Amino acid sequence: MKKLILLLTLCVLSLSVSCVSTSSEMSTIGTADKVTKITYEQTQDIDFAKNINNSTKYNSYQTKNGTLIKVGDTLIVGSPLTDESQYTEFIGTHKVFSFIILGGMGMAVMGGLNYLPATSQGTEFTVEKIWVNHTKLSKNSPLLVGVTARDPILPELGNKRTIMDLEKALLLREIISPNAPMTREEAINKLKESKDLLDLEMMTKEEYETLKSKLAPIIRGE
Repeated sequence: MKKLILLLTLCVLSLSVSCVSTSSEMSTIGTADKVTKITYEQTQDIDFAKNINNSTKYNSYQTKNGTLIKVGDTLIVGSPLTDESQYTEFIGTHKVFSFIILGGMGMAVMGGLNYLPATSQGTEFTVEKIWVNHTKLSKNSPLLVGVTARDPILPELGNKRTIMDLEKALLLREIISPNAPMTREEAINKLKESKDLLDLEMMTKEEYETLKSKLAPIIRGE
């Protein structure tokens, strides 16, 4: 069922091409000929989203947690989801990524979803395009943000990758942005690691206290 919904979304995306914005929106995201930026808040605003066509492209996107992702940026492939996740995908017995596919949208519509294999963990992508489409078959619905990327290590022919839902891919750590702020969990793990280094006399007390003061606001949620 999930794959059917994704395919329907891809079909809508492949048939839509441009962007229509009101004058008030233009002051925020640019002009119709040169759209520059979109934010997570805008994608969830129905009054904004209803004026945006599927496949509209942007130069940058500010995520829910405030990270700015731009065309030309590097993204790192994380790890596939755990077996317990509702989004986990398998091809046979092999685990694959749930929100990253090989190829572009056109190939997915014609030949089905070809999920990125787990062996791609740790590789890097270069962002080529940032685009949006509606979450339902209606313009009166929020937008999701997708990314078309390239693996710079591979030959240009056939190295296209598509992140179908960037927010979910980031949330579930399938994709990691080097520009993302440290999470509370990451800060706690970093502090624990530093305490171990202190106990092993691999870090000075001063270095530990300095790091602790930097991490404390993140851990406290300040």
